[in-house]
Amino acid sequence: MSLVKIAQEIKRMERDLIIYNPPDDAFVIDTKDYFENMNVRVTTQETFSAELADSAHLRLQNNTIVTVPHSFLHNLITNGRIQRDNDKYNEADFYTFLKNIKLTTFTTTDIEQMQAVYDEIIDRANRIHSATLYISLHDGIESIDRVKEYNRLENQNCPVVLYTTPHQLVPNSNVLLPEIVDVDEITQAWFAVCNPDQQPAAKTALVAIERGSLPFYGFWTDDPGIVDRIVAYLMDLDNKRKI
Repeated sequence: MSLVKIAQEIKRMERDLIIYNPPDDAFVIDTKDYFENMNVRVTTQETFSAELADSAHLRLQNNTIVTVPHSFLHNLITNGRIQRDNDKYNEADFYTFLKNIKLTTFTTTDIEQMQAVYDEIIDRANRIHSATLYISLHDGIESIDRVKEYNRLENQNCPVVLYTTPHQLVPNSNVLLPEIVDVDEITQAWFAVCNPDQQPAAKTALVAIERGSLPFYGFWTDDPGIVDRIVAYLMDLDNKRKI
């Protein structure tokens, strides 16, 4: 397992939401904005089928999970609540939809958004204190102030494990010695992982994968299982360490 493979798995779990005969452009824009980071891709399709009219299909890998009316999406997006249509749909459909979008993993290609999540992960570790923080160091990303923050956390009994490669130029921490691993993936991935000792619900991770000329593909997750897999991979890198 690797960070790239985990990111690929999450990409494959992307849902498709197909809106048939949307009422107007504003409805489509609002829907796309709402689901922007939920690993849900929103598209539209016009149809003459009476069965498909006024409906939206949530799909995974070309298989329809559930169908809901436009009114459901409208109320979910504008009011944060669901509305039942007794004539055509049942309440189970609505909760199936919510269950499949109430994910703990989100995706983005927006660097500023990734940076905001990165900052939140550092802040969470600061609040919890008993968490171990795993950080990748990269040229041009880490400032001396950021590295000083890692030192401060380390001094407050929040263990910080830094990762870099032999060819990376990073600020001197004076206190923390990074794990230097000769693994190509560390040069391609930017990550921050907060792994609390006794609070599984507070586990969180950000991983962004470099894709050449394409934007970074990033995901962040509060899923303890995914965080544990990331931590297991990073701990395994100790066997490949090159000091």
